[in-house]
Amino acid sequence: MRRGLSSTVVMLVFLAILTSLVVPLLLQLQSSYVTRLLEGLPEAGVGAARLSAHAVTGELGGVANYSVSDGVVENLTIVVRNWSGREVPVEAVLAYVTCGGTSRLLALERSISLSPRSELWRFYTREVLSGFCPDMISVDAVYLLTSEGAVVPLNVVKPAVVALPPPTGGERREAGLARAVELIPLPVKPSDTVWSPLSLLGKYFTVATLDSASNPTRVDSSTPLMRGSWTLSRELSGVTIAVENQRVYNVWLGYDPLNSSRYNIMISARGISLRFGGTSEAPCGTSQYVRVLVYGFTSEDSRGILSLGGRWVKSPSNNVANYTFLDSQRRDTLYLRGRAERVLVYCRAPGSTTGYEPYVMLLATSPRSGAGVLFTTIDRTYGFYNSRNDYTAELLDSSLRPLALVYRALPISNKNYTAVSITLNYRFHDNEGSDALGTSVDLPVIFVGLVDEFGNVYSYRSYNFRELTRYEDTYPPVAQAQSSVVFIPLPPSDTGERTFYVFIAFQDPYFYSVNNVYLDDLDFTLLIESFTVILFT
Repeated sequence: MRRGLSSTVVMLVFLAILTSLVVPLLLQLQSSYVTRLLEGLPEAGVGAARLSAHAVTGELGGVANYSVSDGVVENLTIVVRNWSGREVPVEAVLAYVTCGGTSRLLALERSISLSPRSELWRFYTREVLSGFCPDMISVDAVYLLTSEGAVVPLNVVKPAVVALPPPTGGERREAGLARAVELIPLPVKPSDTVWSPLSLLGKYFTVATLDSASNPTRVDSSTPLMRGSWTLSRELSGVTIAVENQRVYNVWLGYDPLNSSRYNIMISARGISLRFGGTSEAPCGTSQYVRVLVYGFTSEDSRGILSLGGRWVKSPSNNVANYTFLDSQRRDTLYLRGRAERVLVYCRAPGSTTGYEPYVMLLATSPRSGAGVLFTTIDRTYGFYNSRNDYTAELLDSSLRPLALVYRALPISNKNYTAVSITLNYRFHDNEGSDALGTSVDLPVIFVGLVDEFGNVYSYRSYNFRELTRYEDTYPPVAQAQSSVVFIPLPPSDTGERTFYVFIAFQDPYFYSVNNVYLDDLDFTLLIESFTVILFT
C-alpha cells in the first residue's frame, strides 16, 4: 500500500548502468545524431523508432559547455530547451564527470519544471562546482531525467574521447549507436485486428513461452497458458452497446490505437446486463463473473466517454489503475452508450485452463502513441495477507506458461554489434494490500533479454513482484510509471559469430500458498507502454 517514487527507481537503475560502461556508450546519443539515424530505419515492424519522443523531435534537449583552466573545469554552462507545447517536469539534471581520476554521477539540479516553448539557463562557476567535486577534470555527459521516465542526453560541446576497451585478441573500437528500434508501442495499421491481441502481436513477434517460470534457459514453442477458465460468450462487430447504471468492479480505459477519437475498454463485473441495439441481455447470467472487452468505442453522450458513480470520464488517465476497485471508491455504477467496432464477452466457467486472450488488451495511453500491451488478472477487489485478494477463490488466476514475445525481425550479430541496451517503460498495480507480506516467496513477473538463433536464453533480467510492488499503491489505486534499462554486452566476434534476438515475457506466477491460502493469492495489472532496443557498434 506504499506509494513509491519513480525518480528513486530510475536513479538506481541509471547508477547501475553507468557502472556497467553504459554511460560511456551513451555519450554518442546526442539528439541530432539520433535524429539522423532514425531516417535509415526500416518501416516494417519497428514503428517510429525513438529513444524519447521529445528528444528525437528536437522539442526537448539542450547543450552543455565547459571550459578548463589549469587542468580543472573552470565553469559549466547548461542550456535546456523545451520547444514542445506543454510543461515538462524534470526530476533531475545529471552530470557524469571525472573527479580526480574517478568517474562520478552528480545531480546538479532537482525538481525543476520547463515551461512550454522556453529555455532554462544554468551557469556553474569553479567555486560552485567544487562543492560537488573539488578536482573536476572533465564533464563527460549531461542528462535530463524527466518525471515521465525518459532519459534525454544533452549535447556536450567538449566531450571526452570514448572507446570500448579492446576485446581479447581484437582491435580497439570506438563506441557508437548503430540503431535504435522501438518494438512497443506496436505500429498498428487500419487493417490490423486490434481486438485479437495475440494474433496482432504474432504479426510482429513470435508468440511463445519459456521453459521455466522462474529461471528460463530456453524459449519454448508451446502455447502460453493461464490457470483459470473463461469462455467466450459473445463476439459482436459494428454494434451499438449500452451499459445502463450497472454495478461493475473494475474498468481499464485507453485510446484505440487505430483511432484516437475512439476508446478501448475492459470491464470486470458480475451478472452484468448489456444492451446491444434494442435488446438487453445478461450474457453470463445474473450471478456469473464476466469480462467485457470493448474495442473502438465512440460515446453518443456529449458529457464524456462513460460515467462511473455519476461522474463523467472525459479522457483516459495515464494511471491505468485509476478506475479499479470501484466499489471501494463508491463509483461502481457504470453508464455508457455508444457504438463499438468490436465487443467480446467472456464468462467465468468451470474448467482449469484458458489462453491469455481474456487477460490482454491493446490500447494507447496517449492520443499519439501506438498500441501498448495491457495484461491484468484482477477481477474484483483487493485483499491483505489475512484475506482473499479477489474476494473469492473462484477468481484466482495465474500463469501456467508465461507469454513470451520474441522479435525475430531484428537479428543481432556479434559481428556487427558489441552490446545491446533494452529500455522498458511500464506501469504495475496489484491487489495485494500487504505488499511483500502477502507473499511467501518472491517470484518473477517480467523477463527481458536475448535468445540465440537456437532459442537458448543468452542473458536476461527479471522483475520480481517484491521489486514491482514497492512502487505502486494498491489503494487508492496508482500504477506509477516506471522506466528500466537493461545493458547486455555481446560475446567478442573472435569467439565465433552468433546471432541473438530480443525477447520480453510476462506472467502472473502466483496461485496460492499450500500452507496459507491467504498468501500468494494476489493478482495484478501490467501495462507495457514502450519496449525499445538500442544496438551499439
